Amino acid sequence: MFFGFQAQLNDNMQGAQLGPTAKDPSLLAGKVVDEQGRPLVATHASKGKVRYRYYVSRHLQHGLAKGDGNKRLDGLRIPARELEQVVLQAIVGQLKDPIAIARQLGASTADPKHLASIVSRSEALLAKLDGKRGLAVQAVLGRIVRRVAVREDAVELTFEPTTLGKELGLPADTVTSDAMHITIPARIRRSGLAVRFILDNGQRAAPGLVDAKFLAAIALGHSWWQRLTADTNLTVTDLARVEGLSPPYLDRILRLTFLAPDIVEALLDGTAPADLNLESTKDLKRIAPSWSDQRRLMGVVAQRV
Repeated sequence: MFFGFQAQLNDNMQGAQLGPTAKDPSLLAGKVVDEQGRPLVATHASKGKVRYRYYVSRHLQHGLAKGDGNKRLDGLRIPARELEQVVLQAIVGQLKDPIAIARQLGASTADPKHLASIVSRSEALLAKLDGKRGLAVQAVLGRIVRRVAVREDAVELTFEPTTLGKELGLPADTVTSDAMHITIPARIRRSGLAVRFILDNGQRAAPGLVDAKFLAAIALGHSWWQRLTADTNLTVTDLARVEGLSPPYLDRILRLTFLAPDIVEALLDGTAPADLNLESTKDLKRIAPSWSDQRRLMGVVAQRV
């Protein structure tokens, strides 16, 4: 079971947290602001050989504080892929109703031939964006997105109406709207400066993104459990001493090996509840002996088939 889990973990995390490259650029660079209109800049942090992309409040990047030097730093550090996925999902959803977009842009939809062209161009744009990444996606978003404003209770996306209309084949003189906005109902949940986007139902707004830290801990727990079962003379205390860790910490990570398989699957495919993370499992009651109790306590409502 451990080797299958490790292989799937490697597959799901492959490229998930890369720094900006040609294959995984910062898609919204120069577009993101907070609710006060302050810019968030595209940046990355390195841990070992892995780079993690973020959108960070500019004053944090330069080490500046809001107000005087005695106040703590105030700002946002948003995982780039999470915000990008939230925005892309919203755009894809809009493009599936191109007639509504045309009307929001103020263009006429009375001509059947014109309608057919709008639908065709929308489908072509969908093919470029849906499930895609890379420089081509960055170029499209650079043309059609004016601003992404991250608020406490929502993400507000503002389009460039003329260029969006052009992508849909609308003549510039038919686009009468000065701006087109959509509000994405994704509230932010903070952990220090870090941010996650959460829907009203408690699910992550960007499903499919894995919690690398939690999954790495589960994999480590499986590895330690294998060592303990392979050597019956090895105790948790012995293993903790070898690893340079406290026995209570090692025991807590070992307990993760007893998570219900469908809970682990939900973590692997990014559909687990947003509040299910490594920190939350410090409450050992959540890792109940019964898998059904685990699902209830962790908010994973039904076992996967």
